[in-house]
Amino acid sequence: MSLFSLCRELIERDQVKEALDIIEKNIKKFEKKELYNFLIFYTLNKIHEEKYVGAIYLLEYMKNKFKESSTELNKLLSGVYNDYGNYFDKLKDYENAIINYLKSIEYNPNLAAPYNGYADVLRIKGNYVDSEKYFKKAIALDPEYALAHNNYAALKEKTNRYVEAENLYKKALDIDNTLGMAAYNLANLLRQFSRYNEAEMYYKVAIEHYGYHDDYNIYYYVNYAQMLKNMKEYTRSKEVYEDILNLHPSSVQILNSYAILLEHMGDFNNAEKLYKKALEIEPHNALTYLNISVMLKITNKNDEAEKYLKQLKDNKYEIKYDETKESIFKEEISNIKYEKHESHYIYEHVETLKIEYVHVDDVAYQTIKIGCIQIDYNINTTFPYYINDDVNKIKEKILKLIDIGINENVKILLLPELSINFNDKNKRDEFLEIISNLSNDMIIIAGSYYNQMNENISPVIIDNKIFLNVKKINPSLHEIPPMGNMKSGDMPCIFSSKYGIFSVLVCKDIEKEPLNLSKIAKENKIELQMIFVPEHNRKWLDYEIEANKVSKDHTIYVMLSNRSRTDGEYGGTSIYGKIRREILSNLQEQGLRRPESSEYQILEISDEEGIIFAEMDIVNREPEIPQSTWGRGSNIGEVKRILLENT
Repeated sequence: MSLFSLCRELIERDQVKEALDIIEKNIKKFEKKELYNFLIFYTLNKIHEEKYVGAIYLLEYMKNKFKESSTELNKLLSGVYNDYGNYFDKLKDYENAIINYLKSIEYNPNLAAPYNGYADVLRIKGNYVDSEKYFKKAIALDPEYALAHNNYAALKEKTNRYVEAENLYKKALDIDNTLGMAAYNLANLLRQFSRYNEAEMYYKVAIEHYGYHDDYNIYYYVNYAQMLKNMKEYTRSKEVYEDILNLHPSSVQILNSYAILLEHMGDFNNAEKLYKKALEIEPHNALTYLNISVMLKITNKNDEAEKYLKQLKDNKYEIKYDETKESIFKEEISNIKYEKHESHYIYEHVETLKIEYVHVDDVAYQTIKIGCIQIDYNINTTFPYYINDDVNKIKEKILKLIDIGINENVKILLLPELSINFNDKNKRDEFLEIISNLSNDMIIIAGSYYNQMNENISPVIIDNKIFLNVKKINPSLHEIPPMGNMKSGDMPCIFSSKYGIFSVLVCKDIEKEPLNLSKIAKENKIELQMIFVPEHNRKWLDYEIEANKVSKDHTIYVMLSNRSRTDGEYGGTSIYGKIRREILSNLQEQGLRRPESSEYQILEISDEEGIIFAEMDIVNREPEIPQSTWGRGSNIGEVKRILLENT
């Protein structure tokens, strides 16, 4: 057997290093040009077969042996490292993806592709500043690089620069009108802002130009179908589901989503069949168990519903998407307290509308008392910041103020950010259970704490159940490197309860989220009535401006709860809403608000510890209402401030 034949066999069996060892030992027996052609042929074969390690071995060897061809070989190496980076990117192995993208840039600094890949990984990892820098570099090197424009648009969208994002998606499609990903992303963006006709056009482009055999087209169809459902175009939505189900008959995600549509259409029998088919395909899918149990309860098949819920609780199945295997609830599902409609809404809104809707109950009250607690506590100076005061004293103060709220018939009560972030997790969890047991007839928004993943969680306690859906989205300066490492939540959350429809925005989220939250709520015909903001904030006057703006622009009541300190650096816990000017003047005369307070501040507690509350008409939130509980033109009843030192 000739040396070429032997080396060929080894290379084809992926024993590249062994083949190169034989070549090196017999290097004088090979004619140089013939050897180059032999190696380059098998290098290109390895690249074509996506066997990147073998291709890299061959190219690195050739660089040492054929220095006169180094420019050509460097370009090939750059391309292979870029492709290898893409391989790791698809596996979500971002560290190895970064290594290979940087290697690609090292070998050919003028190739746009690795800059785009590196920038996109940085975007996924949350390093938005560097991500933008490398996207700009990729586009500067290749202005007609459609994928880079699409990925840069995704960064713009993530950082709330929606107009710029829209323009970049359109630029990507101008360059390549078959880039289904850009059409899909643009459709989702337009859908957020109720531009349904335009969104539908781009969904159709995405479906037309994306490969039928690629699983990702599931999302193109499902999001399009869900938008049609939201538009009440049920028949058309059903047709889209039928199309995608023909392509992916075993997708649990599609079966669940289609079943939810059939529920909306009143076709519960066929919905049940789809859920059961989903369980046949994936018997441990918790989302399906939740959805079918909810539907069975709605149709008064309570015994069957309990059977599915029991299986879910006993087995502690993890809730996952069928295709992406991303966990919807990132907290452990150690006890299932989600017994109504929230499972349906979470599944449908998490990817497309960027909102989580938790339906606990229908609104049953027109007027309720809304309250905020303010206490003093110190936190440590290193992340994750926890209370370093006597925890028992903090607990005692919180429980005393909750007790006052209960006695005053307060229905929703807000605590400050990090006010339960005890260093001892067990003590924190025990205290949460104590609070939940007190909340029989009260909703308590229990401040916030950092969980094991460094998410800033704000527990919402309703009917003695603890909901951990609210996660801080926008970190403060102390929560990002180098001072901190908070993991951001994905989306705001809206709760429907018997005491009203409300959202919880943790601290800095009041600056970023209300506009989008209000638009999405309107799009889905959700009447958002209240926003609660737990904060730990020295710049509390800035948040007063934001709260006033939300009340003015969106006619939503806003509650801020901050920590107190006698030097006035913190404080400013307050309630905002549109009420008549003469009532505001009366409240000012009573010392419940400052003369310099924002226009729609109702009352505040400055730097003391205590509780404030106001009785509000949550249905009629405009001051010029024809008639209310308190007479013509009034949407507010009792307003009160109780200081802890006076109790």
